[in-house]
Amino acid sequence: MAVQTRQGHTALPFVHGPDMDRVRAELLLRRFGPSEGLFLVRTKDAAAGVFALSLLVRGQPVHHLLERTADGFAINSQPFRGCPTLMHLVHGLRQKS
Repeated sequence: MAVQTRQGHTALPFVHGPDMDRVRAELLLRRFGPSEGLFLVRTKDAAAGVFALSLLVRGQPVHHLLERTADGFAINSQPFRGCPTLMHLVHGLRQKS
């Protein structure tokens, strides 16, 4: 389940702007939690294709760096191919878990 607020990206409501830092993401996740897998994506540098995935794992917030690559995305520098968009990446991660 995605955390959505009014500040979410218009096309993808689970994407939050650059004003959403790690601390604010953790507060938001805890406020809507403790659902396992609750997540949001934070924009770090959208022009460069850099985002952060913040999610709850066993009730604790965890953060992963997402970087756009020629083949899709890398998660913490590990390739995750076949996902040309953030929406595809989220669906791919849901199927993998």
